[in-house]
Amino acid sequence: MKLDFTKIELKDIDGNALPDGNFHKVIANLLYRNAKTLDLIETARTINKGLPCDMSKEEVAELSSLINDDRSGVFAFARKATQDYINSVIALKE
Repeated sequence: MKLDFTKIELKDIDGNALPDGNFHKVIANLLYRNAKTLDLIETARTINKGLPCDMSKEEVAELSSLINDDRSGVFAFARKATQDYINSVIALKE
């Protein structure tokens, strides 16, 4: 499935958009440092460039697992925004 992580919009507790538009780089670095397979290194580089990338269900599951790990350093609201985005893309495919 094609994912564009630049489309994730982070919001504060009041629902206001946060100004930092580079959250995709956080995702890219997390994947780059922690991926279980070398296949995801190029995907991480693509995400870092802000480009859409094709990911299999297994790759998306691995990324979700990395992001949802509370040791990842990704704040809970950002983890939720990421999971909501992934779920919306999956829903469009069904």
